[in-house]
Amino acid sequence: MQRELPKYKCHKEVGAVKIKAIEQEKMPEFKHATCRGSYALGTACGNCERCTWEREHGPLLRIFIVPAEKGYEPIPVTGTYISKHQPVAGGYYVVYKDGYESFSPAEAFEDGYTPCPTDCSWVGCKIVGPHTHEIGGPVEADHV
Repeated sequence: MQRELPKYKCHKEVGAVKIKAIEQEKMPEFKHATCRGSYALGTACGNCERCTWEREHGPLLRIFIVPAEKGYEPIPVTGTYISKHQPVAGGYYVVYKDGYESFSPAEAFEDGYTPCPTDCSWVGCKIVGPHTHEIGGPVEADHV
């Protein structure tokens, strides 16, 4: 029989929001006929509405975490994030001090974390662009 693993107590500070929904961006409806190629792969005409949209937007549709708390914009995440963490509505989108993004089921998160007071030494992160966070505090690899 294997002996019990050592116990650890969590004392991390993270930025987190409860997830209301996970939404994938939709391609716009174009007014005119478009080619069926891919601008990114060089198989498109380069002149139609879709090519113009793809050139300005990029070839991939974005995925967003929609926060349950009011006052927060949808947070863009990658397909890799979705595949790795498999987030679901009701759980928490979590960002560690070093910018690592994760997901935590609601019960595990709520059992392990309490909200920080406003004078907390690190109060989270500010989303400044797709997959870019402005992080406060020292960099630590505490998400392993």
